[in-house]
Amino acid sequence: MFIGKLIKEKFYIFSIVGYMLTTVISGTILRDGLVLFLTINMFLAGVAYAISVLASYLNDKKNKVSILIILSVLWLLFFPNTIYITTDFIHLQNYDFFISYNSIYAYTISDWYVLFLIFVGALIGAKIGIKSLNMMLDIWQIKKNLYKILSILGIFVLSSIGIYVGRFLRLNSWDFYRLDIMLNGIVEQFYFFIGFIVILTMIHIVYYLIFNKKGDS
Repeated sequence: MFIGKLIKEKFYIFSIVGYMLTTVISGTILRDGLVLFLTINMFLAGVAYAISVLASYLNDKKNKVSILIILSVLWLLFFPNTIYITTDFIHLQNYDFFISYNSIYAYTISDWYVLFLIFVGALIGAKIGIKSLNMMLDIWQIKKNLYKILSILGIFVLSSIGIYVGRFLRLNSWDFYRLDIMLNGIVEQFYFFIGFIVILTMIHIVYYLIFNKKGDS
C-alpha cells in the first residue's frame, strides 16, 4: 500500500512536517512573516517529494506509463521548490546582526534563530530534493552514465530557471502556462538571468555531491 511506502520514508516525512510545525509556531510567536512563509516553501518542497514517492510506488506496481509521465511532469514543476528555500537567505538583510558594521554586533538572539531556521530549511529542502531526483531517475531507468549526467544537469538548469521565475517574477509552479511573463522577465534581465542560472546550477551540483549517497536512491 502507498501508506506503507510513506511509512518507509518516515525520516523525511517527519523532517518536513516537523519543520513546518516549528516555523508556524515560531513565526506566530515572533510575529515574523518570513518565518511563516518558510512553512509554505517547505510544503511546496514536500509536494515534489510526495510526487516522487507516489511515482515510485506506482512504478513498483507496474502502472501505466502515461500516469508516470504525468507525475514526472508534475515533479519537474515542483522540484525547484526544494532548492528555492536556499534563496531565502537574501532576507537576512532585514534582520539586525550589527549595530555598526563591522565591529559592533547586535545581540539579538531571535535574528540568529531565523538564520538557523533558514539554514535547516535549506538543508532539508536540498536533501529531499536530491532524494526525489534519485527516485525519479530510477523510474526513468536511464542506464548510461553520460545520459544520466546530461539528464541531471538538464534538470538542474530547468530547476534554476524555475527558481528565477519564482524569485524574481513571483510565479508559482502551477503558473507554468504564463509563458509571456516568463519570456519578458528573462529578456529584460537577460545577462543577469544567465549569470543567475549558472550560479544556481552550481548550487544544485554542490547539493547533489553532498547528498547523493549510494543506497539512498
